[in-house]
Amino acid sequence: MRSKIFIMMALVLLMAASRASSGDCDTKISSTAPNAVYAAVIDDCIAKCQCKALLMRSRSAHIRREARQAILKWAFLTANRETLVQYLASQHVMLHPVRIQYYLNQQCCKALRSKEFAALINVDRPLSD
Repeated sequence: MRSKIFIMMALVLLMAASRASSGDCDTKISSTAPNAVYAAVIDDCIAKCQCKALLMRSRSAHIRREARQAILKWAFLTANRETLVQYLASQHVMLHPVRIQYYLNQQCCKALRSKEFAALINVDRPLSD
């Protein structure tokens, strides 16, 4: 009976210690320069788009369409990287990757809404071997 009590007490202390140390992560993120965080998230999005672009030779029309969208997003993010970092800083976007990606997707969609880009996304070309 006593061993169960000691085990429970040890578990409670471990949980309390883990919660107390979880606050350190937030201070590390907030002490980092916001522009560096924004640039890192943009670079991560560019890398993900590059990986998705490799799916262009898929037999699935849906996957090819997603790959074309990734290529357009990749081109937009690469061409406008510094402007996007300044935009995110001016909007005081929280330093969470999901929030930053939301704003990046918004800006990308605004830029790519023209009819020319819509035509590029929806065209389904046959694969050439």
